[in-house]
Amino acid sequence: MVDRRRSASRSRARRRRKYQTVAREAPPNFVADLQRLRDWPSMRGSLWRRASLVKLTHAPNARLLTGSIKGRNLKILDVGCGTGCISLELSRMRHDVLGLDRNERMIEIATRTKKTSNSGSGKLQYETADFDKWSGTTGAYDVVIFSRVLHDLPDPENALLKAHRLLKSRGRNSLSRIRVQHDG
Repeated sequence: MVDRRRSASRSRARRRRKYQTVAREAPPNFVADLQRLRDWPSMRGSLWRRASLVKLTHAPNARLLTGSIKGRNLKILDVGCGTGCISLELSRMRHDVLGLDRNERMIEIATRTKKTSNSGSGKLQYETADFDKWSGTTGAYDVVIFSRVLHDLPDPENALLKAHRLLKSRGRNSLSRIRVQHDG
């Protein structure tokens, strides 16, 4: 019999290692801009190594999320924003976006991408923070996004409850998880 908690913990650890690959292997000039894709061959363990892989994974996920957000000039919290590619696309749609990630290196990449990209007229900020410990303002956001991150949080149920408190009265959570396996 398989212990489900142990199996889930191993699965989270494996995903964290893949996630940390971007932070570890990204060259100093790496930018995660879906509108300026290029190959990054030195990032062997990451989908970013080939623009075609990003077009098949990150780009459709970004389109799914950005397409699901209706309204103008919304205030959006992007939990676990990683390289910030979705936050950037939302900013280009004129939304004010705060991207949170606990990995300082990922926030550095997101900030560099923002500085070298046209981020539209929406306000775009990034902050290094662990969502479980981060104290946001109750009722401050129109949308809270969890893109490919909720399953990696230690307590997903509490994270969703916290997100609900951060939402304005007619706000909503947006969740996505796309799993793509590839060889090499």
